[in-house]
Amino acid sequence: MDDAISTALSKANFQKSDIDLLLAGDLLNQNVTANYVARELKIPFLCLFGACSTSMESVAIASALIDGGFANRAIAATSSHNATAERQFRNPTEYGGQKPDTATSTVTGSGAVIISQEISDIQITSATVGRGVMDLGITDPFDMGSAMAPAAADTIKQHLEDLGRTVDDYDLILTGDLSGIGSPILKDLLKEDGIQLGRKHDDCGLIIYTPDQNVFAGGSGCACSAIVTFSHIFQEK
Repeated sequence: MDDAISTALSKANFQKSDIDLLLAGDLLNQNVTANYVARELKIPFLCLFGACSTSMESVAIASALIDGGFANRAIAATSSHNATAERQFRNPTEYGGQKPDTATSTVTGSGAVIISQEISDIQITSATVGRGVMDLGITDPFDMGSAMAPAAADTIKQHLEDLGRTVDDYDLILTGDLSGIGSPILKDLLKEDGIQLGRKHDDCGLIIYTPDQNVFAGGSGCACSAIVTFSHIFQEK
């Protein structure tokens, strides 16, 4: 995370003193990675935990704070690590437990973005926050795609309704880490509401790895959407 933030500052030609707020989180207990990084940066720090949504949660909150005049520049950052996530949420890698095809592989990496009032080709125009926690009773820790798909579908539907838009208004509708299991479920759920995503949808968990990598249903974790969005997607804009 420290490297990602340093890279973002360097690309924008900013110093740490130019940043008003750091919004960051990770997957470890007490967001220890983000706290260690914040300890060194000495930037006013808001610590966030949204699990796999942390990257976009931090972006949405930072944007609202800047739009409201409470800050001029903010950094939104997150990170995750495969081994630590396996140890904390499933089984340590050394345990050697077998995984089903529905499992995802936590991405090891970090992403950071600087949000400001400066004019840029990349702009944040709106954000729709999901309505609470949608729990459909999925209890399998190796099938997160099925657990998250209903909330993703509901949030996309609400976003389109709030803004009076349709799928055709977007070049891409990107989800974080529904993987190869959750992505078809997302499309089926929205289809029931008359919303056809078609080829407009893609998932960071399906983009981050190549087909020849043994990652089961795809990628997951805080860094998954951050790395794909802040690098690959921005470069393809």
